[in-house]
Parts: sequence; structure tokens; C-alpha cells
Amino acid sequence: MTLTQETVQALFEYRDGDLHWKTRPPNLAVCGTVAGYRNTKDSYWRVVIKGSMYLKHRLVFLYHYGHLPNYVDHINGNREDNRIENLRLASRAENARNARLPCHNTSGIKGVCKPKKDKNWTCSLRTNKKLKTVGGFETKELAQEFMELWRETAHGQFANHG
Repeated sequence: MTLTQETVQALFEYRDGDLHWKTRPPNLAVCGTVAGYRNTKDSYWRVVIKGSMYLKHRLVFLYHYGHLPNYVDHINGNREDNRIENLRLASRAENARNARLPCHNTSGIKGVCKPKKDKNWTCSLRTNKKLKTVGGFETKELAQEFMELWRETAHGQFANHG
């Protein structure tokens, strides 16, 4: 089933980032209740419509703009904040640029590390499908300052410092 803006608007009422059922859905939820459930593993809200699962932020985007792009980005990085003003069209690369600090990061600064055999700090950034690395920073603070400027320049509005 291909969802349309008309279908989504007929099923739901949008209120400040949430979709509320307009009609009684097959799962017997009450009209007016918040649609969907929050997945505890990845924090995305999901909604089941006629046996198919949809991410709520994508339904909100469809509700307002009438089409479903391949990627919809949460501007503030909060996967639970589905207000339309927090959602934007993005490419896969742009969506990845707006990612949070990875859980395996040990420096506490996105893109900054200190190789075990080196006394200086190193910065790495993926841009145009290539990983670029700049090293030789004596302090973590200098590396952080450089990294933030580099990321702002390379990633623009999708720059996320973690």
C-alpha cells in the first residue's frame, strides 16, 4: 500500500509533533489517542497502518508536504521530537552528518582521538565519501576547536558537534 497525504490526513490529526487517531483504528485504540509506540531500542516512534509499520516522523512529513523522501532528518537530533519545524528533507550523507556522538568515542569530542602511539591529538571528518584526517594538535581543546570549525565549513547546516 502506498500512503498518500490524503490518507494520512484522513487517519490522523496533527498536534505539536504528534499524530492523533481521527478514526478508530483496527487495533481498537480510542479516537483522539496518540498514534503509535516508541521503540525503546532506537527511540523512534512507529505507527502501524493496515499491517505496515511506518516511522512517525516520516508520516508527519508526508502529512505536511505530501511526499515521502528517502531521508527525513531531525534537526535537533532528538528522535522523539517530531514537530514539523524540527524535520527537514535530507540526503543519506546529510542525515549521517547530523548524527550524535558515537557511543564508542573515547575522547568525548566527535571526530577527535588520540592514537596510542602518538602524543598529539588527531581530527577526522568524512566529506565527499572520503575520510580526511588532520593531526598534530598538542591539546584536546585545540583539536576540538579545529574540528568544530572544519565541521561547520564542510557540513554547513547539518553540522552536529555531538
